[in-house]
Formats: sequence, structure tokens, C-alpha cells
Amino acid sequence: MRRTFMRWLALPLVMMLAFSSQAAAFSDLPETDEAREKIIRLQEQGIINGVNGAFFGDKELTYAEGIHMIVKGLDLSLDAHQVEKAPKAEDYYDHVPEDAWYAESLIIAAAHGLELGRDLDPHAVMTREAYAHYLIEALNTTGVYPFTLIYLVINDESEIAPAYVNNIQLLLNAGIVQLDEELNFYPKQPITRRDAALWLHDTIEFKNQSQIVQSGTDPENGEVTFEVTPINEEVSKVTVYWGEQPHPGYGIRINAIEFVHEAMTAVVYYERLYPDPDLMYPQVIVYPKAAAYVPAGYSVVIDERASETDSKIIPPKPIELEPPIKIEPPVKRLK
Repeated sequence: MRRTFMRWLALPLVMMLAFSSQAAAFSDLPETDEAREKIIRLQEQGIINGVNGAFFGDKELTYAEGIHMIVKGLDLSLDAHQVEKAPKAEDYYDHVPEDAWYAESLIIAAAHGLELGRDLDPHAVMTREAYAHYLIEALNTTGVYPFTLIYLVINDESEIAPAYVNNIQLLLNAGIVQLDEELNFYPKQPITRRDAALWLHDTIEFKNQSQIVQSGTDPENGEVTFEVTPINEEVSKVTVYWGEQPHPGYGIRINAIEFVHEAMTAVVYYERLYPDPDLMYPQVIVYPKAAAYVPAGYSVVIDERASETDSKIIPPKPIELEPPIKIEPPVKRLK
């Protein structure tokens, strides 16, 4: 019995939580705590649990505990990943034992694209900025959601790792995270179980209440069309369209126009533009288009061609006139 008891003591708190009863609310949550009902709701859903009826909201989370909570709360799994063999912890991490209680959650996180790094120490304390970052990264693997994007002043933003700033701004815009009265976020402080649970609850609510933004066309394979509109007797306008896209990160531009004068044909070369992964975009439907001008009467053909240079239009060759006949002045003969 002693050996079994010591083994239980060695288990991390978050693992012990899974074995405790969910019948009663946590005894250490004050009635006045604004997060009380949200934490209890997560408890009722089996996302978080306690030890001997207590929640221990002030306890700091490790990476293992924080990622486990995110993966469980957002219901991430390997079901959608078709692989020949089951992934192992060693495929992604150098310091995660295959039989660790948190190994599966860390594997799922990596399979969904969360870049935790091979050298991750699962027992290291997780900071507020790291938890916020990976919370949004995990949410983004479940769909594209409409965020209202307003740059919000964070007094201690200079202390936030540059790679985490955008995701923290998203959480602030969504009302999932709040700053204190002095507009501080305290990015380097450890994330507590209370704050982690509160942010996770509100992220789940945001996910469930938001309508996933759907694109009218597949961005990779969406059809590109064009139309030719006469401007006057000499010029026509060519407009190239790339259907409906989910946000302004998608675009289209015309790189060049090649004129085949003998056939009176203009070949319009276009390029589809894709989102910068390091930028945030407002989730609003857009209809990318680009325009150029060709001589009236020319047939138009469009073709996709990426260009590493600036867009350019190759003008038609000027009409070459026959050289004028040179008339020699009369020669005055001397008498």
C-alpha cells in the first residue's frame, strides 16, 4: 500500500484530477468569484477536475498541463490525420517519454501544427503569453473565425515575445482576455489554473457561437475568370476575377500583358496572392480582382504566371510607317 500511495503522490496534479469525483462543485471557489460558474461548467463537461473537491486555482501550470487542457477543451484529436503508423512522442520531442500521461496530448498538439519545439521541457512552467498563443493556435486548427481587429494598447507589450503579440491581440479583441486597470497583460508571469480555465471556457464559447467563415471557392483551385469591357473606340478594359475569398489576405494581380500583333491577341498573365502567415487579416469576404487595358479589337487570353518582379505591361509595338520618299532638290545648272 505504501508503494501505491507514493506512486499517487508522484503523479502531477492535472493527472490526479482525472480520477476525482465531479459530483460536487469545487470547495475552494469563493461564491463571489466571477469565474466560478465558468469553472464549474468546465468541470461538468469533464474538461477539468479537482483533488479532494478542491480546484487549486492559484496553482501554476506546466507546459504538459497547459497543452493537455487546451487539447481536451477544444476536442482536438488524431481522427482527421490519416497516417500509415501511429505517431510517437519521439517524432516531435526529445524529452517526452512515450508512456507519460501527457504524451498523447503533446502528440496531438504537434500533429495539429502547434510548434512547441523538439527541446520542449514538459515540466517547465507555462507563461501567460505562451498559453494565450497556443490557445489561439489550437483554435485556428478547428476553423476560420471572424475576429474584430482593432489594435489595442498593451502597456507592457514590449515584454511580449514578438511571435505571440498577434494572438494575444486576437484574444483581447474577442473579449477572452482582459488587461488590468493599467492596461498590463503580465506576459512573463506563470499562467494559473484559474486563468487558464477561464480563458479556455471563453474560447470554447467563442468557437461555439461563431460562424466559421466559409469561402465561396477553394483558394488553391478557385476558378479565375475575366471579362472585357470596351472603354472607347481605341481601348478595352480587361478585368480578372478570383471568385470569393475568406479575407483580404487573398488577392490577384496582373504581371504582364503580351501582345501577339499578327493574331491581334493579348495574353494577360496573372498571379494569385496568398496570405502572409505572420499577419492578421479581418475575417470579411472579399472578391479579388485586377484590371489592365488592351487595344480595342484584340482578343484576350488569360494565363497564370508567377513573377518575382514588379508588374509590367508590355505595350503594343508602334505602327511602322513607310519611310517618306526623299525628293532631291533640283540642281541648278550653270550656264
